[in-house]
Amino acid sequence: AKAICPCPPPSGVGVDVVGAATVTGSEIRESLGDGVVVETAAALASIHDNNFISNAGFGLKLNYTATSAFDATNNWWDDAAGPTGPNGDGVSGLVTVTPFLTMPIVVQVP
Repeated sequence: AKAICPCPPPSGVGVDVVGAATVTGSEIRESLGDGVVVETAAALASIHDNNFISNAGFGLKLNYTATSAFDATNNWWDDAAGPTGPNGDGVSGLVTVTPFLTMPIVVQVP
């Protein structure tokens, strides 16, 4: 697990997922753009047990046309009401977010 700090320009994206990847136990915060952008088919990525906090864009964005829902369950979206809450880091695309965490996880920084 690791903390992911703000990403500088030009893209400002915290994490850009292009192929098979697992993002878990991380804090994606204060990116100048979207927190995580998934570029390819949902079956190749796993995004669970993370904190999405104060990203300028979406917390999680699918950058492709999904034919089935991308599983992003069990994440903290910066609001106890989830990504659609008043302070939530939102999602873009066909994404399943429930169940979501109602409190942030404790991130261990090496």
